Amino acid sequence: MWTAFIDESGYEELPSKRSASRKASLFIEACLLLNDKSMKFLKEKYEELLNMVFLKRFTIRELFSLYEKVTGKPPELKAGYVSGLEGPFIMLKNMPKDKQEKFRDTVFEFISKAIRDSKCDIIAVVIDKNRLKKLMEKTGRIYDVRLLAMDFLLTRLGWILENKGFKDAIVIHDNTYRRNDLKYLLKVLKMQGYYYNPRLKKKPRYDLIDDIQFMESHESIYLQFADLTANIVFKVRSGKNKKYYSIIAGSRWFREYIYPHR
Repeated sequence: MWTAFIDESGYEELPSKRSASRKASLFIEACLLLNDKSMKFLKEKYEELLNMVFLKRFTIRELFSLYEKVTGKPPELKAGYVSGLEGPFIMLKNMPKDKQEKFRDTVFEFISKAIRDSKCDIIAVVIDKNRLKKLMEKTGRIYDVRLLAMDFLLTRLGWILENKGFKDAIVIHDNTYRRNDLKYLLKVLKMQGYYYNPRLKKKPRYDLIDDIQFMESHESIYLQFADLTANIVFKVRSGKNKKYYSIIAGSRWFREYIYPHR
């Protein structure tokens, strides 16, 4: 059994203004397709990162433990926490700026290399909501941003599973209030062979996707890896740091799709 872990970055609501910033115009779904070997590799890397000593003072594992004791909340490695020094990393805001940046860079670079070296399939779907809004105005057709992104993603996932001869897979998505909508999407794809695009030249093997399930990200380190992947793609597409994207995109199993096309 193969497992596809999926998380998103950005907001699915369409921009209210035509002048919306590049950052506000993006919605990303990122998927890591893992087998037992790649899951074992990423788990070992996750543990290695937790035990790394930063600035000769602390480990992430120690920060996690302290955070859980103080707040009673489960700690996790989320891109927003690392970037903004929030959650388990809030105490690091007292460090000098250069040391804060070194911490962020070390974590993101380590995670990027771990994902690349796990040899897992990486799928990133980027929806440009500014372009999509113009397309909708031009054609009069309505698109749901999240369902469109997942349609693209599950279509590519079906092709990958078939091409590699995988018998079946299960999708684990970060918990969302759109759970029922995403389950319905997969049901329609299986029954109809498409959702938004009836003109697909090659029908994907949606039947190879057994089910889509949902978990809180703190319950799965693999969802945390997917969250960081989505964030890395989001940053580069919004004109920010390219370093970590370059590492992940260096994998021969990396695929990215941007819609609508220019």
